[in-house]
Order: sequence, then structure tokens, then C-alpha cells
Amino acid sequence: MCSSDLEATIDGVLGLTAGLEPAVRAAAVGAMLDRPATIGRLLAAVESGAIPPGAIPLERRKPLLESPDAELRARAARLFDAPAALSPDELASLTLAVRRGGDQSRGREAFAKHCATCHRAALPGDEPVGHAVGPDLAEAADRPIERLLLDAVEPNRSVEARFEATIVVTAEGNVVEGILVAASPDSVVLVRPGGERTSLARGDIESIRGTGRSLMPEGLDRKSTRLNSSHANIS
Repeated sequence: MCSSDLEATIDGVLGLTAGLEPAVRAAAVGAMLDRPATIGRLLAAVESGAIPPGAIPLERRKPLLESPDAELRARAARLFDAPAALSPDELASLTLAVRRGGDQSRGREAFAKHCATCHRAALPGDEPVGHAVGPDLAEAADRPIERLLLDAVEPNRSVEARFEATIVVTAEGNVVEGILVAASPDSVVLVRPGGERTSLARGDIESIRGTGRSLMPEGLDRKSTRLNSSHANIS
């Protein structure tokens, strides 16, 4: 295959990638990251917004950020090593507030108001509160407080593939967004905020694509975060 044909093929794959469902897109992105000749074109697609940054898995970003190619390393840093939403002083202040401990009853109220549509949590001996749509908060118990705070304020900074939001457009024009939890040749199943499971037949689907982002809204108000984080002891 001549170079022009190869470039046309790469451009064709990149043009389709953003519209693929997560598992298929992950395979396409992985294949391009495995080939030095296509990495630059892939990053260009991310830079232009044609492919969301979240389509590049976390485990594949580190080699890009440490690439011996200075230009590639700089491009990766601009895409994946952006400044955090919280300043160091804000992060230190919020971390201190969490370490002081809080009021469990107020923490539960804050959780029910802001988090329970997509997360579950429970006090020992109590029934779980919320819905298991996003990450299991029990699995996050060992993470540094600073990481948890950054994830709350800037949820799209790093999104695990299994919790990426997927958008399905039906043949009738309906738009359904949720976490893709099952896919077969005949149907797909999305879990939506509130725990609702929606099954859609493949024959009724016009398009399906991963968004590269979380279902959790961006820009969680800092004041709300400051007030509620100090009462975040709910489990």
C-alpha cells in the first residue's frame, strides 16, 4: 500500500472512531497507539475535538507523556496533563476539612442530594443508599483524599472505560444516554442515572457512540464542595 493510500485509510478510521461504541472504539484507538506512524494523527484528532480525550485510556497516556519524541511528549502534556480545576491552596483547604471529620447525618443528606442517583454507599448495619451506576465508592475508600476531591470537581479529567457515558440515537430520533453494561449482536443495555436499565434492539438503533466523559456533571460548585466535603463521612 502506498503512503497516500495508507494516509487515506488512517483518515477513514479516524473519521469513524468517534462514532463507535466504546468497546469497538477502544480496539481502534489501541491499534493506532500501537503504531508509531498513526500516533500523531490520533493526537491531532483529539486536539481538533474529533475524538474526545477520554478515548485515550489512562494506562496508554503515560508512555505518551514520557515519549522520547519531544514534540509528541509536549502534545500529550497539553492534552492529558492540564492544570487541575482546584488550585493547590483550594485542594489543601478541602483536604484539611475532610481530615477533620464531619457530621454523618449532614453527609448523608449531601450524598442523597448530589450523589445517590449514580452511586451507592451505606453506614455499617444500614441498608445501602443510592444506585450502582457509577464507580463503587467502597472501591474508592483507599484512594488519596486529594484524588477523590479532584474527581468530584472535575469528573472528566480521567474516566475509566467501564464508566464512560454512551449515547444511543434510535431510528425514531430518541436520544438515550447511560453506561453501556451489555452489548450483543441483537441489543444493547444502558444503565441510566437512578438505576434504570434500558434495553434497545440493534434494529431500532440509528447510532451508538462513546462520549469519552462521565455521566457526572462538570463544574461541581466549589462552595457546595467546600460545605459538603467536611461532612463527607457517610460510610
